[in-house]
Amino acid sequence: MILSLDTSGPLFSIALLCNSDLNEKIFEGSRENSEKIIIEIELLIKDSGLSFDDIKGIAFCSGPGSFSGVRVASGIAYGIAFAKNIPIVGVSSLEALAAIHPKKNTICCIDARMKQLYVGMFESVGGILKQLNEFEVHDPHSLPFSGLEKPIIIGSAVKTYFEALKLKYGELSPKFIEEDLALAGIIARLAQDRFGDEFDLRNAKPMYIRNKVADTIVEREKNQKR
Repeated sequence: MILSLDTSGPLFSIALLCNSDLNEKIFEGSRENSEKIIIEIELLIKDSGLSFDDIKGIAFCSGPGSFSGVRVASGIAYGIAFAKNIPIVGVSSLEALAAIHPKKNTICCIDARMKQLYVGMFESVGGILKQLNEFEVHDPHSLPFSGLEKPIIIGSAVKTYFEALKLKYGELSPKFIEEDLALAGIIARLAQDRFGDEFDLRNAKPMYIRNKVADTIVEREKNQKR
């Protein structure tokens, strides 16, 4: 059984994957709910007729996303995996978004706050996703080039930066998906073939793209003028 969790975005989710059977629970992302994740995991396991001893691997959303949210998921996943000495795997939120529609080219955009967004581009080749760019943080007026045909543009930044995304990628005939999406289930499926034989701390690292998370908008504007 794989336990998966994601607290990186507007929706929190946890999931259990047993062979091909997926049991996922979704709830609103908030500080209050982040404090209840362990309780929710215990309830999900109990309601599935299982126990913590049945967990053979843990997957978590490693980011990018909410700084505190990514830390919550990685910390809980690390704690359980270390205590049980079981494998742990981090999966990128951008890859998970793309995997929702694996047969489509995808531009994944996550709101990075501070008037920026994270962007990941994926090409679908025979239903297999190929990552095309390094995951980076961008200003809405300097989005990266894409030559993808008829991509899906998906993620939490679509609502906030719709006009900028449309201006940059409109000629590609994209389909925009604005709704918030839960990722724990898809993360569990992506992770199932990536586990090692034992706990490895190197697989528990969260993905922080900003060199300095606390950079203010004013600081960034000063750096851009240099």
